[in-house]
Amino acid sequence: MKILHLLYQSYPNISGSSSRSKSIINAQKNVDLFPVVLTSPFQEGVDVNEGYETIDDVKYYRCYKNDNRFSLGEKKNIFVRIKKFFTILSYFFVVLKVARKENVQIIHSHAMFYNAFPGILVSKILKIPHVYEIRSDWSQNSHFKSSSIIRKIMGFIENSAVKLSDSVVVISHGLYSKYSKINNNIEIIGNAVDDDLVVKNQQLACGFDNKKIRLGYIGSVIPLEGLEYVVDAFSRLKPSQFSLIIVGGGVSLEKLKNMAADFGLDEDVIKFTGKISPDIIPSLYEDIDVVINYRRSEPVAHSVTPLKPLEAMAYKKLVITSDVKGMTELVEHMATGLVVKSDDSSLLVEALNDLALNCHSYESLREAGFKYVQTDKSWNQNALKYKSLYACLQGKYQQVGECCDEKN
Repeated sequence: MKILHLLYQSYPNISGSSSRSKSIINAQKNVDLFPVVLTSPFQEGVDVNEGYETIDDVKYYRCYKNDNRFSLGEKKNIFVRIKKFFTILSYFFVVLKVARKENVQIIHSHAMFYNAFPGILVSKILKIPHVYEIRSDWSQNSHFKSSSIIRKIMGFIENSAVKLSDSVVVISHGLYSKYSKINNNIEIIGNAVDDDLVVKNQQLACGFDNKKIRLGYIGSVIPLEGLEYVVDAFSRLKPSQFSLIIVGGGVSLEKLKNMAADFGLDEDVIKFTGKISPDIIPSLYEDIDVVINYRRSEPVAHSVTPLKPLEAMAYKKLVITSDVKGMTELVEHMATGLVVKSDDSSLLVEALNDLALNCHSYESLREAGFKYVQTDKSWNQNALKYKSLYACLQGKYQQVGECCDEKN
């Protein structure tokens, strides 16, 4: 079965969404599915020949507009946003062309609605099923700088895409609770980790062997992640006991650097790497004992489960999270990690000081977190769920076609 995945962003863009997409696509190959990818007009490609490039033996078709104003991560004024919106028409024709050329049986559009509507229209034309996958309530994210009216309009458009799709995939119970009211053919397929990573890391030790406990964060450096609380808490810890590294780029990076400077924290105790290549992430985990994912209490944080805590568990790192629902779906307090009340630096300080005093009593949590992802959070397991979903949808379409043939 050949699947056309429509991605708003993908490699070489580095984000949690891009990582999830790449893992889904690679795992689907392992269960005898045949994924093909088309990325949006805003996603650049690398070494593009004849409209597509090959990544991990998968075709990635590109239709980049070659306009820096549209590029992912660039700030856009209202006129650019409007012009960007209307490129959806030309994108539709590209989706139709690629779907026909590759003779796909399923169209799988990944968030956002910009992918969903071309995918829905092409699926109707070709009479094949359409799956829409939602990873976050992005229009409710504080990082989405728009008026309440624009947010409502974006929310209405997203809801319409959900309603018109044959099936919907969400990554969390929070998203399921919201969108199951709009489309009852909905399934939770959460974030996971690569099976090869788990196998590779089985023999890693779980002890705290260094003089300092090495704290770390790896991901997008944006307000949602609550890193200002982390830096504030870190400034109140003994520098002889802890170090901190923040890996990644984003709009909050300069603010955090300024905070660290104001607190008198030098590079011996706190380090900012900025944006990095994903290839060096495994080596960075070697220098981290504890991963902190201290998201702020925002609506999106309660409905969306991130990927990074699972990745950290796969590297046998102790994970400390805030108590937002998106985190507590993944991390159980004192069973697979530590959960601290959100938006409170003082409580984070208390938890870290207790860790410093009793670090060896927390070592079992690292092994428990690893066993959790090993048993329950595999991309290959998820790929089988997608395969079952696709087959079910294809079966329904075949039944409808047979009924129509009988009537004619």
